[in-house]
Amino acid sequence: MKLAHITSLILLAAVTSAVVLAEPGAAQKCDAAGIATAALAPEGGLPTDWIGKLSPYMLYFQAIADFSYQKDIGTRISRKSPGPCLEAWGIKEWQRFDTENPLGAGLSFLLMRTDNDIILSIRGMVSRRDVIGQDALTNATYDPEAFGPEAVKFAAGKERTLPNGKPNPDAFWTLEGYTISFNSVRAKAGKVLEAWRAKMNPKAKLWFVGHSDGSQLAQLGALKYALTIGVNAIGGVVLFGPSRVGSRGFATFYNTQLGNKTVYYSYGRDPALAYSYPISDGLMMPGIGIRACPVYGQAVEQLVPMALGEDKMAVCSELPLVNTPLSRLWLPDWVFGTSDPAFNQLISWEYLAHHIPAISYDGLVRMLNAGLGTGKPDACTLAALSLDKSLPELSGWMCYNGKLPGTLLNLFYGSNGAPIDPDATYELEINNPFDRSNRRGSIATFKIPIGHRK
Repeated sequence: MKLAHITSLILLAAVTSAVVLAEPGAAQKCDAAGIATAALAPEGGLPTDWIGKLSPYMLYFQAIADFSYQKDIGTRISRKSPGPCLEAWGIKEWQRFDTENPLGAGLSFLLMRTDNDIILSIRGMVSRRDVIGQDALTNATYDPEAFGPEAVKFAAGKERTLPNGKPNPDAFWTLEGYTISFNSVRAKAGKVLEAWRAKMNPKAKLWFVGHSDGSQLAQLGALKYALTIGVNAIGGVVLFGPSRVGSRGFATFYNTQLGNKTVYYSYGRDPALAYSYPISDGLMMPGIGIRACPVYGQAVEQLVPMALGEDKMAVCSELPLVNTPLSRLWLPDWVFGTSDPAFNQLISWEYLAHHIPAISYDGLVRMLNAGLGTGKPDACTLAALSLDKSLPELSGWMCYNGKLPGTLLNLFYGSNGAPIDPDATYELEINNPFDRSNRRGSIATFKIPIGHRK
């Protein structure tokens, strides 16, 4: 697979952040029990009937996906602990894990539980090491045996390669780098997960959450555990800013097991889904998709559902590809330390921001409030997402309203509640984590058009 297919993901690490808009009504009162019930600890456990739909639960899972980032992306600034927010949402225990795969790619994830659910949330890429030791390893890995007898049976009789030597899209294979990384995730979290399951309700559900590269690891983990502990033990798989991790054959088999329990959400022309690891190379996104398209002159994004088994690179017709001086970058000079023209790639800076959790979260809020989902966020949900206004003892923590704890990256929005101004430019001053000349990194300022052009 060509390096060009992973190019847009490389830059996501530099500007991904979590800053969100304050939503009107967030100051409504709701007691602590109401907040936990509305958030992650409803009586009897998290429901599953909302999977595949635009639901207020998506707001919590978007926040959880973002909590897996320990530092503001592209900076050296550590965030405050999400512990007070998680505990207020009904979490009884939680742990953060930091490790590496055998090739040096960094891995970080959160494991948390209520009385009835366990949630594993995996972060995406944050450094050049992650690119070299994971993202750039795009060889097809044919290993259905790692998933169990049912996967082996599905894969049987399918030729691994086509006559031209390329991987057969209908064979069962996954991308090498992520396959290596998931084994490291499981080795680190597996014992804790099993210890929690042993002391919990036997009907407790396991949930997988991921943003960016974390979405690919979550797909692998969900399928592996579904075939190990049973599909009924999986509550759901919720993916944000997702990318493809396996072949059409992998996705087809995945959908027979977890397709109706998996939902992915992508905003605009998010490069992770619109450019990277393309369908043309035989890859496919499993599960049910929710894609949001900002429309010029409209106050609310257009909701574009993707049915089970349906996958498209780009669905937002008003977001054309661009080719401006701002959108071109010599990646090797910044990432790989070489100026070999063979590595020169075109990057759409204009849409890189669509990968930022703040952008996609804000779109979720707008679409839910416009009645495009299963219901509008109720008073307790609004309170849970703005705990500093609801519980005085948590003043200053602000789980996911206004900004994530500790976030320093500044993004500016219009005050009219409309989608991002398509003609506006936002200046981001961030630490450049890929600068090898300074161990502490350098400060780089980028003026990035967030919206689309007419």
